[in-house]
Amino acid sequence: MTSLTGSLGSFKTTSFSSSGNIPFWFGSQFLRQKISDDISARAKIANDLIAEIGKIKTRDDDLTKEAQKILTMINNLSARLDTIEEACQRNNDSTLRACCYQPVETDQLSVASQSETSSQPHACSSGSSRGISLAVWTRFKQLFDQIREEKGLNSEEMCFHVAMET
Repeated sequence: MTSLTGSLGSFKTTSFSSSGNIPFWFGSQFLRQKISDDISARAKIANDLIAEIGKIKTRDDDLTKEAQKILTMINNLSARLDTIEEACQRNNDSTLRACCYQPVETDQLSVASQSETSSQPHACSSGSSRGISLAVWTRFKQLFDQIREEKGLNSEEMCFHVAMET
């Protein structure tokens, strides 16, 4: 018996005769080598693909973390904008309540006479008008003085009345 060692392991064969066993043996060895080479190539490809999948998964995880950070920042900005919007809305509502919910005088003469009587300085109405347009401030002052005169309140009582209304 002859012992042969190949890439698939060691095996024993019988003696060769000239009856045709040699071509069969070489053919089977050739096929075994081809199969072994094919399996090795596929294993290498599989290992390379597994490594590439690992890299892609790592990149995907990093991008997911980055996206989460961005979404968190957007949510924080959205919450801050909502807070600012609510504060502006409350400020706008209080300004509107203070100056626009009272009946508007359409008679220009009564507006002119009210502005003449309201030219006296008051503790509450003589404040700065920064941030409020001149027209709104003027209308507020007119309404302030009109209500103060109608209800017979002094400036301090009127300031308290305005504070309670807002």
